[in-house]
Amino acid sequence: MHDKWVYRSKAVTEGHNLIKIDENPEIDVRNTLDQERQRQILENKLRLKPIIESVIFLERQNIPFRGHRHRGSLVISEGFSEDEDSLVNNEGNFRELIKFRIESGDVLKKHLENTSSRATYISSYTQNEIIEFCCEKILETILQRVNKSQFYSVIFDETTDLSHKSQMSIILRYCYEDFVGFIDYHAMFDEDTLEPTVSGKILAQI
Repeated sequence: MHDKWVYRSKAVTEGHNLIKIDENPEIDVRNTLDQERQRQILENKLRLKPIIESVIFLERQNIPFRGHRHRGSLVISEGFSEDEDSLVNNEGNFRELIKFRIESGDVLKKHLENTSSRATYISSYTQNEIIEFCCEKILETILQRVNKSQFYSVIFDETTDLSHKSQMSIILRYCYEDFVGFIDYHAMFDEDTLEPTVSGKILAQI
């Protein structure tokens, strides 16, 4: 009668399961879920890698990213085409580079075919995020070099961008000369002042 009691039968079953999991940890649900999570993380990294590589390539070559059409689904043509549609459908350097990689058999093809349109990671917003991450990494590397140097100096000057807006450039000099970034010093002046006169004193304060 003791063998027929439910609580004993349940305890025996749980005991057998515990021994089975102890001898075969790969069948533990927790380990299975963890392995699936690790697999998903690795897969996501592999999906992002060619996109990040494309951004870095364009950055290093100093090539503009976007054209007149840089939103929506990619227009993938079958093979090389010289018709008018292929010329009109030029989607900017970044998207055309992505298309080139897809046509060359890159893993991006599978990613873009099997993912939601909101999770392609090729939007201009994502491009800007990747550029910002690269910028942070470069600055981090520069600052590590500066901290290892015994001496360094700061060089700054006024320059203008393509829209003729003035800004300040900063260079750290220490064995190398590294451009650090631009500073919008217009924020220090009244809004009524369209083009303020910047003196050496003002630059030193900044």
